[in-house]
Formats: sequence, C-alpha cells, structure tokens
Amino acid sequence: MSTNDARLARDDRGAIMVLGIFMCSILVGALWYLAGIGDAILHRERIQEAADAMAFSSAALHARGMNLIVLVNLIMACVLGVRVALRVGVLVLTICAAIFSAGIVTLPAAVACAAGATALETAVNSTKPAIDGALTGLSATQDVLSKATPGLAQVGARVNVGPKYAPVVNHFGIATKEGPLSSLPVERGSEKKLCGEAGGIFPALIASKMPDGLDTVMETITSMMKELVRLSPGYFCGLNGSSEPNSEKHYDDAAAKRCDREPYAEHERLEEAEKVWLSKCRESRIACESRDRNDPNVFLDKGVQHATPVDSKIAQELMLRRMERDQAKRAVDEYEKHSRSAGFDRDACLRWAKAEMKQSGDEKKKASGKTNSVGFDPSSGTRPMMTKQDMRNGAPIAQVIGIATGDETRLRPDAKRVRTGTVKSKRTPTLADPTAATMPSWAQAELFYDCNGKWGDAVCNADEDAMWHFRWRVRLRRFNEPMSIDQAKVEAGVFAATSPNLDSFSDRLSADAKPVPGKPKANAALRVDLMVALKNQTNRTRGTH
Repeated sequence: MSTNDARLARDDRGAIMVLGIFMCSILVGALWYLAGIGDAILHRERIQEAADAMAFSSAALHARGMNLIVLVNLIMACVLGVRVALRVGVLVLTICAAIFSAGIVTLPAAVACAAGATALETAVNSTKPAIDGALTGLSATQDVLSKATPGLAQVGARVNVGPKYAPVVNHFGIATKEGPLSSLPVERGSEKKLCGEAGGIFPALIASKMPDGLDTVMETITSMMKELVRLSPGYFCGLNGSSEPNSEKHYDDAAAKRCDREPYAEHERLEEAEKVWLSKCRESRIACESRDRNDPNVFLDKGVQHATPVDSKIAQELMLRRMERDQAKRAVDEYEKHSRSAGFDRDACLRWAKAEMKQSGDEKKKASGKTNSVGFDPSSGTRPMMTKQDMRNGAPIAQVIGIATGDETRLRPDAKRVRTGTVKSKRTPTLADPTAATMPSWAQAELFYDCNGKWGDAVCNADEDAMWHFRWRVRLRRFNEPMSIDQAKVEAGVFAATSPNLDSFSDRLSADAKPVPGKPKANAALRVDLMVALKNQTNRTRGTH
C-alpha cells in the first residue's frame, strides 16, 4: 500500500455527512408536515375570522340604526318642547294675572301678564303647522331608518367585509332568526311618552349648564315638569287624538245588547272562542285541552296548553286566543247568575256586562303589551319609536348569524406536504379534497341595550326608555343555533358550498378501527371516537364556530 493510500484510509473527515444527510431528510419531511398542518390551521382561522366579521359588522349597523332612531326621538322631543314651553308660559302668566288682579296696586302687573299670555297663545297657534309638519316628517324618517337598515347591513357586510377575506374565503353570508328582516325591532310608541320627554327637554338642558349643587335642583324640576306635562298632554302638547274620548256610551249600548239577547248566545260565544283556539293549537302542533276528559260536555275553567311554540309571534297569538276562550267561559258562568231562569235582574246584568267588557279589554291590552294610554290615535304620524314587545336583550329577533366557507383547492398542496412527512407515503391514502375545509364556519352576534338590570325594570326599558338613550351596542356571543341550519344556509346563499361528502372517510375510519388479531391498531380508541363524531349529522352539516 502506498503512502497516499494509507493516508486516505486513515482520513475520517466527512464521515458525519452521511448521518447529516439522513437527518436533513427527516427534518425536511417534518418541516413539510408542519407547513401543511399550519396552513390548514390558518385556513380554518381565516374562515372563522370572516364569519365573525360578517356577523359583527351586520349587527353593528343594526345598533347604529337603533341609535339613529333614538336621535330622531330626541329631536322630536326638542321640536315639541317649543310648544310645551310656550304652553307652560301661557299657564304661568294666566295664573299670575289672576293673582295680581286681586289688588289695585298690582293691577298693572295683571294686565301685563294677561297681554303676555295672549301673545304666547298666538305664538302657539302660529307655530302649530310647522311643529306638526316637523313631527310628521321625523316620524316618517324613523320608518325609513327602521326598514332600510337591515337591508343596508346585509349589503354592507357582503360588499365591504366578506371580500376582504378572499381568496381564502369563497362563500359568505348573513342570516337571522326571523328570516330576512323587514325592519329593526321597533314599533310606534305612545305620544304620552313623547309629550313627557318634551316637557323635560329644556329643564334638562338648563340643568346640564348649572354648577354643582344647582344641577340636582334642576333635575328635580325636570322630573316634575315631565309628570305635569304627561298629566295633561292634550293641553301642553296638542297632539292628534290626545284627548280621551268618552267611551261609556259604547259600553252602555254593548251591555244592553248583551243582556237583551237569549242566554244561549253566551254559550255560542264560548264555543266559537274554543274553536278558534283549538284550531290555532292544531296549526302550531301544540296539544291543548278545553273540556273535561271524563265528560266532553263540561268546559274547563281554564284552557290547558301543554307546550309553548318557539316562535314568539305564534306563542303570543296562542296566548291571546286561549285568553279569549277563558274569558268566554268566565262570562258564561257569570251570566248564569243573571239569567232569566234565576229571576232576571236587568240592571245587575248591565252592571256586570260593562265591568266584564272593561276587564276583558284591559286583560287583552296587558297581554298584548298595548300599554299606550287611552285616546292616543294608533294611526297618528307623530308618535315616537319604542322597542317591539318581543324585543329584549338576548331575544332571537336580535341575533345575527355569520357564515363563511373556504376554497378547499388551496389546501391540496398541503395534503401532499403532510404525506411527505410520513414514513410510508405510498401506503398513505390520498384524499382527493380536504373534506374538512368545505365545512362552514359560523359566528353569532347580537344587538343589545346596554343597561345594568333585567329587561323592563327601572333602568332597562321600564317606560320605553331604551329608545331614548344612545346605549345600543353589539357583541359576539357563542353560536347556539337559534335557527334552522338549512334555513341559514339558504338565506346566506352558501347552501351548495356546505355539503361535504364524508362517507368514504367515515367508512375507512370505521374499518380501520376494527381490531385485527395479532395486529393492534394505533390509537384505536381515538379512531372510534372520530368515526362516531363523523357519523353525527349535526357535526357533518354545521361545521365549526
């Protein structure tokens, strides 16, 4: 062996390179594996962000619309406050004129006060057309805001928010519990509320400029002014229909007709009310009982309803129809006390009939939430807005659902990267498409009134107050499926993109999870759990949230 050959045999430089090449290959495979999984995770996160943004942005526009309606309510109060201030001035000057006229020395002051009252009364009459026109126009503006906001929120989310997440997200949409909303959850309130707020608007403005100590006094004066104006809305505000009509004659006529007809007429009224209620129960697929099970000829004192519909409107309708049936049963029992067979007393019957009609009317008003004071014209164009009777924090009508799906073709290279990191890549099944990527992501946001208390108490819409403060907010909440998933897909326009085929994957997992003698499966329990989860239809159609 030559000297060069011996030196070459003893040279061990570069021996570690063989091991290094082997380790680098493993490291490259691991990096590709991590890159594929990381891309899939980021892909799902991007889709979820799109769903969150769609739901939140749409609900935020709903909240902005509610606050705009609050602003219009306050402007209406300011406009009407001009009339109230003039009317208060007329009242104060008239009282002063009466007081000063009692003495000879103060007689000139009485004349001046009377002249001032006359001048203010003239101002009231001259400004009436302008104020009434402004109130009608502002009321019409509220109608436009309430009806246009849901559609604008839908368009805004789809045009300005969803496309920002392209090209990862290829389908996105907005859905609501009540279906496509025709308006915000508001309806016409009472003119009495508007009149009261108008009475306190100027004292409240003065109180805001007062130094500490005097502002408390002005706040007390503001509350007193509100109550004073609400006691006589017809005088101070002069709104349409603000004087209470005399309805006693109508009650007298109706009571006379009721007491002069045959006794069986009350029974016919009961049977008709029962028929209407049970028909509504059948339409709603709710079990209801009106008569004794043992004796079908005996009516129960109170109708029995064994379930409550999920839809608030149907539930309200069922409650009113059952109330009418119960009122008719009560009327039959009371009428028999005054029937001819028991010695008919017409005067007693008239008194009963009037009291019964008033009681039934009050019960229906209370049940339907119609708390507006008697005499205000429901068709008046000068009433402010209030929240709907079925609106409250957390109500289904305030929920907005965001939906988003991703482009599964973007993950196909990642599937190859993941297979690169496997030991036996040729034996690893190749998926045509990453099926999980086609599952939709869901998000839920809600519109709410920011108050510290239960809905309807002193600090949370006790007196239509929710539409008189800029406290409408929006927040994301956990998705809790408040609506039909298929309905949401159709409404959002992503139905065709949210139906992945997981049958082959589920069947392969099921077969792979079966134990083979002598060949225990790795992670057999995990495979079984995954297979069961895939068989769950809810998981197969809902996606993630």
